[in-house]
Amino acid sequence: MDIGLERIPVTGRLEGKRVLVTHAERYIGPPVSELFENEGAHVIADQSEYKDPGVIQEVVGQAGRIDVLVANFAGPPHMMPLTNMLGDVTEFEDEDFQAYLDELV
Repeated sequence: MDIGLERIPVTGRLEGKRVLVTHAERYIGPPVSELFENEGAHVIADQSEYKDPGVIQEVVGQAGRIDVLVANFAGPPHMMPLTNMLGDVTEFEDEDFQAYLDELV
């Protein structure tokens, strides 16, 4: 996916800032992480699943000071075909869609 990062001038305006990006490997995670890094930020690119509330505390504790949080709550990897939502809405069973929402929330 080309979002035009090469056209964005690097200014270093985020030098010294710490950015936590959740689900950094999915959806907007990679380009957002790259953009913040290009601006001089230290990016903590987290890939945790956040199924257990203790994981959140652990990630934040390990990250230390966080100046910017990018809450990129991407769908669960085992449900990725459902998250594309590119097909006809009638192709998805109510139970499958509800299970996906339950995992996200």
